[in-house]
Amino acid sequence: MSQSTVSSSRLFSGKMASQIQPVQIHVPADVVVEDLLVTNGETVRHGQTLLTFDVAAMTSALAELKELNLTDQQTLRCSIDAPVEGEKPALPTPAAKEPRDCQDIRQEHQNLIALFAAENSKSQKEIDLVATYLTEATAAHRRNSDVAKTHAMLDRILALSLTKASLENARDLAEVKHKRALNDLAARRSELTASVQKALRERHKRIATLEALIDTPRVQAPYSGKIVRVRRPPKGNALPTGVEVFSLLPQQETGYAVEIPVKDADIALFQVGDRISVETIGLPALVNDLQAEIRGISREDQGRFLVRANLTIAATQTLAASPYSRQIVANSSAVNVRVHKVSVTAKEFFWKTLANVLVLDNAPIVTTLMAQARAMREERVLPALVKASAFEPRH
Repeated sequence: MSQSTVSSSRLFSGKMASQIQPVQIHVPADVVVEDLLVTNGETVRHGQTLLTFDVAAMTSALAELKELNLTDQQTLRCSIDAPVEGEKPALPTPAAKEPRDCQDIRQEHQNLIALFAAENSKSQKEIDLVATYLTEATAAHRRNSDVAKTHAMLDRILALSLTKASLENARDLAEVKHKRALNDLAARRSELTASVQKALRERHKRIATLEALIDTPRVQAPYSGKIVRVRRPPKGNALPTGVEVFSLLPQQETGYAVEIPVKDADIALFQVGDRISVETIGLPALVNDLQAEIRGISREDQGRFLVRANLTIAATQTLAASPYSRQIVANSSAVNVRVHKVSVTAKEFFWKTLANVLVLDNAPIVTTLMAQARAMREERVLPALVKASAFEPRH
């Protein structure tokens, strides 16, 4: 019996993309980079030193932060211990100069107290004087027996009463304004306390970061992999915010996936577990013979399937070592997929097609299967194939 063959050396187009996400490596704020020890495209191992920091610059920055903390702590004590009405002002700590914000709050508070005390004293004296005149006028009216003078005395008593009431109202209004001014000052004091406390918390974090970096003044690779981007910070200058210096592509056994759209008539050439060969296009140079293994087949729409494959470990290492891995990470790269030098017998092709029919339940594949069966019958292959099938497992 002759073994008819079906050529499967066909060319298909698809897309390949990296399943590995680059890891961004940042430099903390207020840190001066002393030296970069790796370059773009270099392969690094886990724990390898990538850059070093300027310890002297970090030590100086740490001392400045601690000095600012002392000033803010003085401001907190001032705002909390600021004098209130009826109390003597708290003396500043001799060890440190009183902060300007503290001085302003203290001085304004003292001015408010002094001004209110002076105005209140003056108002009270005026009220007391009018009250004395009113008492005298009332007494004189009671002693008076002259009817002609009675009306004049009553007019004086009324005028003095109105004056006294007006002065008392003015005094009460001044007291309300004084309390409102004290409340406004207390609100400013609270805002100052909150802002200083926030600054202290943030500064404590930066101090802890600097102390840790001084103990270990370097950045090490968190994974083995390949440096795919380097941004060199200005040498000798501290950066105000954390800046990405490196992008590291971690080394993994499987990291690149291939997707191939396939028509119904060609799907019989593919089966889960098959090996295919991939070569890249759209790059400055080709990367050939990258072996991949088919992991899944699914229907996308009528008349089209999507075949998914992953590069093998060896192919992944080959591509990651090439200068084009960065471009594939950044953008999906079009690839050609070829089933290289794979010729199957009619019998193998029959069973592969049948397996796809059972898995995918695809009517066009059934048509392909029937056409292949007719061809095998004409070549006298089908009777022997059916006979052999009784003794062979279906794959």
